Amino acid sequence: RTDAPVIGSIASTLTFTESDIKATGANTFLDFLATVPSVALSNPQGNVPGVFIRGGRSEDTLFVLDGVSMTNADSLNGAIEYGLTTIPLNDIEKIEIVKGAGSVLYGSGAIAGVISITTKKGADGTRGTISVKFGTHNSKTYALSASGGSKDGYIRFSHNNHNTDGINSQTGDNTQESDSINNQSTQITVGNEQINISYLKARNKTEYDGWGGTNGEELGDTKLTKVTASINKTFSNTWKSKLSIAQTKSSRDSGINAATIGDKYKTTNITLFNDIKIDEALLNIGVSKIDNENTTKYKKMSTNNLFVNWQKNIKSIDVNAGARYIKHSKFGNKTVYNLGAAKHLDSGIKLTVSHGIAFKTPTLKNLHGWNFTNDGTNDGGGGNFDLRPETSKNTEVGAESHYDWGTANIKF
Repeated sequence: RTDAPVIGSIASTLTFTESDIKATGANTFLDFLATVPSVALSNPQGNVPGVFIRGGRSEDTLFVLDGVSMTNADSLNGAIEYGLTTIPLNDIEKIEIVKGAGSVLYGSGAIAGVISITTKKGADGTRGTISVKFGTHNSKTYALSASGGSKDGYIRFSHNNHNTDGINSQTGDNTQESDSINNQSTQITVGNEQINISYLKARNKTEYDGWGGTNGEELGDTKLTKVTASINKTFSNTWKSKLSIAQTKSSRDSGINAATIGDKYKTTNITLFNDIKIDEALLNIGVSKIDNENTTKYKKMSTNNLFVNWQKNIKSIDVNAGARYIKHSKFGNKTVYNLGAAKHLDSGIKLTVSHGIAFKTPTLKNLHGWNFTNDGTNDGGGGNFDLRPETSKNTEVGAESHYDWGTANIKF
């Protein structure tokens, strides 16, 4: 969560730079994830994969974009779902995959792991890139990016469009039927070293088979807009702070030719994060407020969070400890924690041990389903009012060593 750690990673972490991403030849963010051995993708109905880490469910993986959770307020199971298709691949600077409990630093949903995405912010001069790719099944991908400026001020524009007729995985009478995907996103970012403002507009149209595999011209039409603003302030050599405000609006129409109009949702996330260095230790202190709303039916849930994390090297032992206090408008109060240590041996081997508690709260759609009345009663649309937050415990023990030819590690 911080860009200035004072110890090495204790949790299992994979890091990919822009050049690593380009080397895979991926057309989309999902294409890239499919190249990561420890991340499993499974295609549910609608051609939007679930993402699995360490055997956890897809809703147990938390996606974070520039420090802000991407979990959809309109998700039925709490997974990111169609939000995965809105991430412009050519705007990504770095991807970090942190396995295990991450709720202390990242919040609800970080049970099996966190996939943290950092987008490009600055610009070095004026430059532009155009990429065009063609493939089978009438697949076409267009990507355009342009940027200009310096650290004193910059502007960046990117547009991505991916289309394919899709493939048919059925047998029998429907062998000529395919399910197409049309995905496009546009993002504009402006700012400097202190202030960053970005606007993202995305739309995904995905054809899918109806229940029982029937071809009923089912179409999911998902729309998303996101506005993010952040302010970075360095108060001294020992204290710097970041305030971020993000608001996401989304909706999904579905059914035959997307004729069934879905509800509209809005998520507002305000986070203040501080890095404080004290005696060669790093203290991270943050507060956040998250509001999730169904703006069609006027339903709302809010979460207030206070979290703290401390890390320090003590005589060749790296120590990391943290806790988060959650106050939820519906589910009450909860405290989670994490504790980890790493020992550096003279032989060059690093031993690690960590233990953490993670949690996940139900979404509005978890509780109310995809179809509920204005008075909030459930009419059988997949919701469950009796749901409660989930809690998990994650313990990891491992060893790793670096060699000229690479790194070897084993984890339990």
